[in-house]
Amino acid sequence: KATVSVLNWRVSPATQMALPPRLETLEDVAAAVQSGRVRRIGALLGAGVSVSAGIPDYRTSAGGLYNALPDLLSELSLQDAAERAMLEEDVTRVASRELFERNPRLFMEAKRPFLIGLYEGRWRPTYAHHALAALHKAGALSVVLTQNIDGFEAAAGLPGEAVRQVHGSLQDVACHFCAAPHSTAALLEHCRRQVKDVTGGSPTAPATTAPMLCQTCGRAGVRPKVIMYDEPLADDFDAEVDAALEGIDLLLVMGTSLTVAPVCHIPSRLPESCYRVVVNATHVGEDVGFRYGRGRDVLVLDDCDRAMHRLVEALGVCVDGGPPPPSAATGPSVGELPGVPMGRRIECVVRTPEDLGRVLVHSREATIKVPAADVDLTSHVTSGVPHTLRDFLATHVKEVARNMQMVMGMGGAAGVQAFLQQLEALAAPASMPWVLIVDDPEGEASLSHAASDTPETYRVTAFALTRRERMMMGRGD
Repeated sequence: KATVSVLNWRVSPATQMALPPRLETLEDVAAAVQSGRVRRIGALLGAGVSVSAGIPDYRTSAGGLYNALPDLLSELSLQDAAERAMLEEDVTRVASRELFERNPRLFMEAKRPFLIGLYEGRWRPTYAHHALAALHKAGALSVVLTQNIDGFEAAAGLPGEAVRQVHGSLQDVACHFCAAPHSTAALLEHCRRQVKDVTGGSPTAPATTAPMLCQTCGRAGVRPKVIMYDEPLADDFDAEVDAALEGIDLLLVMGTSLTVAPVCHIPSRLPESCYRVVVNATHVGEDVGFRYGRGRDVLVLDDCDRAMHRLVEALGVCVDGGPPPPSAATGPSVGELPGVPMGRRIECVVRTPEDLGRVLVHSREATIKVPAADVDLTSHVTSGVPHTLRDFLATHVKEVARNMQMVMGMGGAAGVQAFLQQLEALAAPASMPWVLIVDDPEGEASLSHAASDTPETYRVTAFALTRRERMMMGRGD
């Protein structure tokens, strides 16, 4: 298998204990790859990756398919008021299994421009698709999970073993009822001659729609083999996703609203050590657990082509074929957004027993973590009161031992005892060095430091508050 060494990237000598690399930009991602800290990248793609090809995505305010359909309901071949009511309640049901089995003409009418344009080659893979193929060729990208059904990943040069089609592909056509295969050429011809154009853009389209009948069972069920809304994914979906993403160090989440389950929950299945970089035109992800500005999760507010151009340029990877590179102009990062409430993160390496004399102050809402020891505290008993780290640990050992209700999900008394042992061990020289992380959404935390501290051993940064934190602290939504 190809490895990152194809690009002659080498792992730099590690310090005794440095803070984990904090990623804030795509250039930070490139530096992490070149240093060897990130060796395997995965990607999760949504409709936004294909927008620059000319294909409208589904949910943007301008040009999105589901935003246009409400104005076209009178043009669709609705059979009765019940079907109209279903679409008025939720227009995405035009692509649902329930409505297809009730009236397959609606699905074909809604998808007609997309199917004809794709089968005729009107749209081609974007720069972002070709950049992903280049990263795979260079050995940096291991796997792509795509929600898209356009097949652009393969057309850009990504091999089949590196792509997982989560929602199926338009390149496969079969009967919905008996699964008998049919050709894309036959479906294209049927769309041209037998499906009306509800947008009015094709003067040669028929005035009415006839569903495509299966040559095997005779039912009106021929369609692309794509997952419909309210249709379950494959039984082995979870196992396949876990296997595909096993061992990755960073997940690129590109062009998706992160609202469609179960795919929107894929990033939350990754271990805490895996970075997650979201590239999207709008702010997304907080509802499914992303916490931007805290070192692990990065939000790049830009289109996918420009973002991928920045990444491959920083890595020195050549992108062959496809459209020319986009403009270098970029959107703002999370920290540059006006009016975004910010918290404070403090990170420190505890290297020696002397470091336990550092004085910590934090608010009631702060979370204190020691990743290496899997210690995660919401510390109320020491909020607002200066404590040395030595006293901080001792206080929590006593408090947890006295009040076991403070520890949740620990598996009973044995779990609590293991947690206490982890806390006590942090004060022992044999456990050092370890990293302390304080996330304080109130922005009040402080930790004394020494003049000899370096950016690799001590840093204070700001992070954007999540929606839940803003509401809990009365800062609005």
